[in-house]
Amino acid sequence: MKMTWWFSAWLGAGVAPMLLLAACSAPAPPSFHSLVPPVAGARAAASPALPAWQLLPVRIPAQVDQPQLVVRRADDTFALFEQQRWIAPLNEEIRAALGEHLTATLGTPGAAPAAGRKEWRIAVDVQRFDSTPGRSTLVAQWALLAGGDTPALRCRSVHEQTVGAGIPALVGGHRHALEQLSASIAQTLTALDAGRAAGCPPSPP
Repeated sequence: MKMTWWFSAWLGAGVAPMLLLAACSAPAPPSFHSLVPPVAGARAAASPALPAWQLLPVRIPAQVDQPQLVVRRADDTFALFEQQRWIAPLNEEIRAALGEHLTATLGTPGAAPAAGRKEWRIAVDVQRFDSTPGRSTLVAQWALLAGGDTPALRCRSVHEQTVGAGIPALVGGHRHALEQLSASIAQTLTALDAGRAAGCPPSPP
């Protein structure tokens, strides 16, 4: 009986505080981020005047192909933020964000082309997706293909955004860069589909 009382006292006075300490020191749950706009924009109404298009899977650098956000420090080393993660694989996030913006301008992807019109495929190869304190950088090569695999036009876009402090600001900078990239793609594709001469648009200053 005494031993039972002593064991109960030890459990209450020793183990309980240890369990409480362990609970207090547990890491915070991860935060998840998305490049898709938080509010869906208006979508272009279906029209034969719109191009028929589809966005191919996006390629990204292996260095940032991680569930966690990768941040380049001032000394050119990298930090992997374990508790700051993408809600989906980064290449899928980029493709979803571009698709959302393109749909707002070009209409729903996958529609059959109008008579005498081409079916366009958009290929995007992200070469740099840098997150540094105060700045986000997106460098992408993109091509517009109709028919075979020979591009009708191949372009390179550079988008740099000055952002505030913190991870959400960096994510917002990348989100804005993808909106600018999609606008360049949509403008060029619309011109080519209409039979007009089109060159690569300049990158925003």
